Amino acid sequence: VPRVDALTRRFPDWPPDGGGFDQIVPHLTVAQDDFDAVEAALQPRLPLAARVDRVVVLEKPEPNRWRDVAWFPLEGN
Repeated sequence: VPRVDALTRRFPDWPPDGGGFDQIVPHLTVAQDDFDAVEAALQPRLPLAARVDRVVVLEKPEPNRWRDVAWFPLEGN
């Protein structure tokens, strides 16, 4: 998780997940509800492989609504 730590040091005013967790595990959220249907659809495609080239800062201005507020390219990508 070195890149998460580096991002936290570089942007201390925006801790991952609002600073609510001692350890951050990079992850991809694929569902907020109907987990069984999403799991069934994804299972044949696992494991997922992806290349990450940026970090996106999101905010939740109201329930069930997210918006991008900033993004930062990752070096070396």
